[in-house]
Amino acid sequence: EKKYDCDYCFVCQHYRHRKGTCSIHYIKLKTVNEILLKSIKEITNFAKEDKQEFLKGMNKLSDEKREEKYQGDKEKLEKLSSRNEELTTLITKLYEDHALGKIPVKHFNRLFNVYDTEQQDLEKQIQYFEQEIESYHQRKV
Repeated sequence: EKKYDCDYCFVCQHYRHRKGTCSIHYIKLKTVNEILLKSIKEITNFAKEDKQEFLKGMNKLSDEKREEKYQGDKEKLEKLSSRNEELTTLITKLYEDHALGKIPVKHFNRLFNVYDTEQQDLEKQIQYFEQEIESYHQRKV
């Protein structure tokens, strides 16, 4: 069975999905494997030659990733907390409207259940992100 030059290759996504915007080009799987193997060998050789510098670099990368995750978690926590406060306000107004007879019981029950379910879910997520942030601070000390 004849194998074509591109039987085992990665084809450019632009060519594959947007005809006319890109000429065909690809990289063979064998070439990708060779590049990866070469990179792995270079990294392992560096690690063997200068273990301290290698560990220093890995720790720096790890710290950067941890800081990036921390910032993302803080952002998510702020959004979740803000939405939780909005829901508290909505539930309060819903109760007031119900108490004043401005909203039928059927609508009150439906809206309350929707808001309450969302708020319970938010509170679980908030707790998770608060724990993640606390864990970050403990590791940093």
